[in-house]
Amino acid sequence: MRYRSYIEPLLERSDREIYTIKVENSRGPILLLSGQDDQQWLSERMATLIEGRLKDKNYPYEVRNVIYPDAGHWLLSFKDSYPIIASSFFRNRGMNINGKYYQFENGGTAWGTMVARRNTRKETLQFLKQFK
Repeated sequence: MRYRSYIEPLLERSDREIYTIKVENSRGPILLLSGQDDQQWLSERMATLIEGRLKDKNYPYEVRNVIYPDAGHWLLSFKDSYPIIASSFFRNRGMNINGKYYQFENGGTAWGTMVARRNTRKETLQFLKQFK
């Protein structure tokens, strides 16, 4: 199952401004983290579009856009480390929703996902330190 098939056509529409989130109305720094091989949705492209929109609107706060080339969808980790086998686990996930089983392809290599999961945790904690 992929959300890409729903999102990709929207990005090509000429009227996309009507349903675009006005991120420039935010009032603070923004951290964008994405995997270049995200198979769920176009996280790298969306993050780059957000970054570009904020630059075009002269957004006065810091915008940090970090893209992990060999990572997929599941990036954020709430623990210090995961063994490499856990990274393979996060590349493909299944979920039972109301008795129906769905398989999710998250993308990324096992190594790239593990590195990204470790680094996104560090990036996020570093980013949040400014709000102490």
